[in-house]
Formats: sequence, C-alpha cells, structure tokens
Amino acid sequence: MIIGDGAPIHRSKTIQAFLAEGAIQRIWLARLPAYAPNLNPDEGIWRYPKHVELRNTCCQIMTDLRHHLTAATDKLRNKPDIVRTCFEQVGYYQLITWMSVIEGYKHVLKQIP
Repeated sequence: MIIGDGAPIHRSKTIQAFLAEGAIQRIWLARLPAYAPNLNPDEGIWRYPKHVELRNTCCQIMTDLRHHLTAATDKLRNKPDIVRTCFEQVGYYQLITWMSVIEGYKHVLKQIP
C-alpha cells in the first residue's frame, strides 16, 4: 500500500514511471487530500519521536540531530504497537487486515455462486 497526499514528490516522473511499469497492478494506492493530517498515519508515527524520544532535545550541529533521529527511529522500530495504533486511529489497520483476509481467501470466494 502506498499512501500519497498529493505532494509533488508523490506525483514525480519517477513515481509515475514506477507505476506505469506494472507496480500499479501489485500495489494498492490510497490518495489523501492535499493536507489531511488526520487521515495520514505518518503524522502520528512522527509525533511519537518528536514528543517522547526527542522531547527537550536541542542539537547544535547536524550530526547530533542525525544521531538523535536515528536513535529515536530505532526505538520506534521496537514498538510496533505505536505504529499499529497510528494506523488504527485513521482506520487503515482494519482496511489492511480485511484486504489481507480477502486476498488469502480469494480462491474460496471464487467458488461461491
């Protein structure tokens, strides 16, 4: 699944070529309005390091910032419940779960008259 919000990077020639080469057949695209943070799980995912791991962090040089960001994202990788919650809050987790179930039972569903 790719979630795009209409930002220029999501409409780039590289992305268009990737989709045209067949990726569109394998990947489900969810397009969001131009600015819809309440629909974007990424907003919640970044909120956690910002308000928890990086709270009161002040970096004087870019290498310090890079170090702190890397450490914060590494910690987030070990907290799948936080990531799952961000998807649940916008409704994607259930959608992804149901899509997986339907995909797994597609052969059975085809046999139903």
